[in-house]
Amino acid sequence: MESIPEEPEINLHQQNNISQNPLENPEVAVEMNADEVEKVKILHGILSRESKIKTRRVSFPDGDKIISGYNEARNPWASSHCTTNDELIQEYLNSCQEWNVKPITKLLLQLKEINDFSVRTASLTLKGEKIDTKVVETLEAILRRVQFVIIDLEATSLNDDSAAALFDMIEYYESAVNVLIGFNKNLGTRGWQAAAHMMRKMSCLRLFDGHSVPLSNQAVPFVGRALRLSNTLVTLHLENSSLSGRPILLIVAALRMNVTLQELFLADNQLLISDALQLGNLLKFNTSIHLLDIRNNLIQDGGVTHLCNGLTSEQQISGNGGLQTLVLWNNQISHQSLGHLALMLKSSVSLLTLNLGQNYLGDEGATKIKEGLLQNRSILRLGLVGTKMTCEGAIALAEFLAESHRIIRLDLRNNNIKVAGLMALSLAAKINTSLFRLDIDRPLVKNTIKELAEKQESLMKDISIYTTRNKELATRKVMMMQNDRPIRYMDMTSSGTTNNNNSDVNNKNNNATTNTQQQQQLCVVEDEVVDSPSNSPELLPMNSVSYHQVSPVMISSSEMEKRANLEAKMKSNEEETTQQQDNEEEEEETTTQEPAQESTDITTTSAATSSGNEESIEVGAGDSTATTEEVEDEIIEADEIASIQPTPTDDVTDHVTTEESTTTSSTTVTSPELSDDVTTTTHTNLVGSSEATITHFALSEFPH
Repeated sequence: MESIPEEPEINLHQQNNISQNPLENPEVAVEMNADEVEKVKILHGILSRESKIKTRRVSFPDGDKIISGYNEARNPWASSHCTTNDELIQEYLNSCQEWNVKPITKLLLQLKEINDFSVRTASLTLKGEKIDTKVVETLEAILRRVQFVIIDLEATSLNDDSAAALFDMIEYYESAVNVLIGFNKNLGTRGWQAAAHMMRKMSCLRLFDGHSVPLSNQAVPFVGRALRLSNTLVTLHLENSSLSGRPILLIVAALRMNVTLQELFLADNQLLISDALQLGNLLKFNTSIHLLDIRNNLIQDGGVTHLCNGLTSEQQISGNGGLQTLVLWNNQISHQSLGHLALMLKSSVSLLTLNLGQNYLGDEGATKIKEGLLQNRSILRLGLVGTKMTCEGAIALAEFLAESHRIIRLDLRNNNIKVAGLMALSLAAKINTSLFRLDIDRPLVKNTIKELAEKQESLMKDISIYTTRNKELATRKVMMMQNDRPIRYMDMTSSGTTNNNNSDVNNKNNNATTNTQQQQQLCVVEDEVVDSPSNSPELLPMNSVSYHQVSPVMISSSEMEKRANLEAKMKSNEEETTQQQDNEEEEEETTTQEPAQESTDITTTSAATSSGNEESIEVGAGDSTATTEEVEDEIIEADEIASIQPTPTDDVTDHVTTEESTTTSSTTVTSPELSDDVTTTTHTNLVGSSEATITHFALSEFPH
């Protein structure tokens, strides 16, 4: 065997003057091979680093000398309050000239209308304009000086480059509360990634609309992460975004952890039964979603069953939040799934609006859903447009209408309802005291018999009269409540929360429950006096967060002015109340000093201002030593008991008397739904009409 040559010893620290380091002495390097030289280099590097570490020293100054100075973070809106209208337009024109871009005429007209730079401007609309990267650069001259409530970028041909730059600007300057980017077909993964970053980072964003923008499988994870981490987004529009399958699965998984999103629009996404299963599971865990719109999909009867399972979960029926609006318009639903829907309605305490339009339900479906509606205590709006219903189905719904004290709108358009159905609906509307609006079409085929045709017209007019009566009474009730308590801004923008209405009306000590019910009724009336337009088959409530609604966090100047006027009115009301209390105290002191009056009967007479008629109420004192104050208390208590005591609807005609009169009409009405213990008396001039007197709960009778 050949012996392995021994490695030569290398002494790096010789004391003589000749350096043995091959890096310094070339003669030594000649005697070594390449491997030995490499080892020497490594050892030399290690030793040099160790020597440097040993000689390194770090020290800090004492006391307050550690920080020598600091700079404040740059404020993007530092000079926005000093900007004028002309300066803003000139800055935009200069930016267009710098980037060699033609100014947008539509944008210049909008900039001229901006007067107050201290609050958010209503909108910035660029819909239909082509926006590329150069145009985006010119827009920064505006975004760094003005903030908006709405920025509309629909159909602006955004691509990944221009969208990424624009969304970064909107996020940095907090430029908008509502951002609309719909109908931009060229938006890809990078564009969606920038949009997701904007949704996650902005502190003022309330609405994001990505209608008709394809959401690819690669972009869905970015959106899902943004939805999971967002704590400000309230409304999300993802209609016609190809969400069926994996995308809806990821979005649902993200929304399980979201507690701020309230309105979710998923229409026109070709959602199937399996996708409805995911949405049903979402409803089991998430009670913050108040509106779910899945119209124009394919969930069918199986999907409705999955949704009903989610709505009957413990979280949904606990009363702490829950779904309020469900839109199932055009989903190939039949009467076979309405049994599950009826069971859901029996247990639901939060659902306010249900839209089943454009589904083949038929009369059998109306009969099934009636059973659930009769036991439901929350539904306010019911949409059954184009459900192939005839007179039989209308009669079934009329039974529910006569019993309900909460329903405020029923939409039965595009159904073949003839005289029999109209008659049943008219009688039900006559008894009902809560219905504000009943949408129904005239029969498709005009009746050839003159008497039946006249009867149809008469029934349609009667229905209109009864709903108008209820709306006027509700409006007067709102006016009365406005005088009693201040109106909050949220009362005008958010829907009334669902509360149990089973509390005993005779319990006058439960003031908290009474106040809550009055606030809820006020919210409902404010929303429904101007309900959805007649051509809106979706039947969505007007109180949902819309494009034209300012978020409660962002208050406009007009709203601030309203608040100031309201505060002034409140102060004046408080002063009047204080003065009245002082006067009452003085009267009480005077009354206690007077001797007790002995009497057996005391008669209280009130004169009617319009008709001159007088009503007398005699109250037996029962005690010869009763004071005037005690007798007045007894009279008030007797009036409250009389106003609360219900009258059966079957005996309505027993309480109605009609007389021929050419001068005045006096009507006394009390609504068990609108008020617990308030009786409203109205006097109207009806020349050439009959006089109708309605007492207690006979509210359904109204002069034609």
